[in-house]
Amino acid sequence: MLNKEKILDILCEELRQRPVLQYAVKKAGISRAQYYRWIKEDKAFAEKVNEALEEGTAVINDFSVSKLLAGIQNDNLAATFFWLRARHPDFSNRLHVTTKQEVSYTLTDEQKKIIEEALKLSGLTDDERNGLNNLINQNDHGEE
Repeated sequence: MLNKEKILDILCEELRQRPVLQYAVKKAGISRAQYYRWIKEDKAFAEKVNEALEEGTAVINDFSVSKLLAGIQNDNLAATFFWLRARHPDFSNRLHVTTKQEVSYTLTDEQKKIIEEALKLSGLTDDERNGLNNLINQNDHGEE
């Protein structure tokens, strides 16, 4: 069996070339369970593997865009339509919602009572509770 560092090297190389976890762990000779155990237990291992996975994903994304552009250049209408839906606002099927709403920071008397009761139950000292109450009252009057 290979040591963990060698396995990490194999995993990272495979994930940079093909960001598919099942393929990478098989090439490295470990199970997915072992991979997840190491990810959980070893931050440095997790960082290196995640970095390799991001690099591999970026390569595949670039490759996919180049294929899409080649399809557009070859008069592939599906590729053209996909590009326009994803990149051009006139062809997008996204719903854009805008609103103008004033935000009020004024608390009602009922909200103030609820906060005071919560602060009493919080286990804070009297000084800490009073400080928070003062802060609430200051913000209620538009002060910061």
